[in-house]
Amino acid sequence: MGVHRRHGLLRSCDTDIRTVVVQLGFDLVHFGIVVAATLAIGVVVPPMAMTVFMVSGIAKVPLGTVYKGIYPFLIGMIICVLILMFVPQISVWLPDLLINERRCVDNLGLF
Repeated sequence: MGVHRRHGLLRSCDTDIRTVVVQLGFDLVHFGIVVAATLAIGVVVPPMAMTVFMVSGIAKVPLGTVYKGIYPFLIGMIICVLILMFVPQISVWLPDLLINERRCVDNLGLF
């Protein structure tokens, strides 16, 4: 359920945000990766915390126990988002590599 809401949020804000992001000079791939990672953190952190409520209900354990298990991963996710925000080359090096490789193959006339 949370995944569908996340995609709905991205789709509803897509056209409005895209123009602002491009005008500010950000790479759309980088921005999309940062937004997706931030939304992944958002489904675990209160007040929404849909994933935590589902895990707690299915496993029949208290929310505090679930959060004790989530905190190390949450801290890691936050550190990754901060690194992605301040070092954008990490998020765009693979797409750039694949796009350049595709251009090389197109220039050879193989496809």
